[in-house]
Amino acid sequence: MGVRVTWKRKPGPFVTWGRAAHAGVGTVLVVVGFLLGGDGGAAAAVAAGATIGFLWEKVTHRLAPYFQWGHPFGDLADALAFAIGGVSAALVVLFATGG
Repeated sequence: MGVRVTWKRKPGPFVTWGRAAHAGVGTVLVVVGFLLGGDGGAAAAVAAGATIGFLWEKVTHRLAPYFQWGHPFGDLADALAFAIGGVSAALVVLFATGG
């Protein structure tokens, strides 16, 4: 019984437009969370963004055959980009609101 590899780093540079898009999703989640629920909403959105990012990357290997993606593995750097975008937005919100 073999173990299926589900996580593998994408070849190429670490900083890519795709990872910027992942960070953008995390950023938007935090901004929307802040607008809807203040500081608590922003904090919940950071946790949600990190969780959603991890789960999205975790199911990538199952979705890849249907969407014909070239890299049918989860990428930890992509998952971290969700969290980085969320934390960055949370810091901006924190300092911008004096919280």
